[in-house]
Amino acid sequence: MLSIRILSALVLIPIALVATYLGGVWFAGLVAVFAALATIEFYQLARRLGANPSMFAGTALSAALAFAALSQGTGLGASLFILVLAALLLERVLRQDFASYLLDWSSTVAGSAYIGGMLCHAVLLRGLERGFFWVATTLVTTWVSDTAAYLVGVRWGRRPFFPRVSP
Repeated sequence: MLSIRILSALVLIPIALVATYLGGVWFAGLVAVFAALATIEFYQLARRLGANPSMFAGTALSAALAFAALSQGTGLGASLFILVLAALLLERVLRQDFASYLLDWSSTVAGSAYIGGMLCHAVLLRGLERGFFWVATTLVTTWVSDTAAYLVGVRWGRRPFFPRVSP
């Protein structure tokens, strides 16, 4: 497992650092990819709990929020979010799928708001005057603490915290 983490780091860290350095659309694109992947994982967990989130619409919205963050102050992010909420409502009305509507709709919205809404702040952070420094510091701190937690868990951990969620 550690070898997979090291290999992933050797590939992903340079890509992340270059995109972070370039900023703008490049960094927003990287954030959008990670937002989409994280949202898909969120929806897979929601499906295990019995919800049926709209995978395409929610994942697209999460990714789009990263690009919407580039247009600060225009209201594009809020407009996009409202448009997708309306589209989700229309989709369920047309399918006449009302029995599980609230659970499915709320899990879709929660995934997009939680993942896309949070990660779009990385784009906003990168847009600051010393944005590269702040984003790079955040990424390195996260990688170091995640790796340290993994190594401590492997060495001294007795049982996984959430074995059904994360191996």
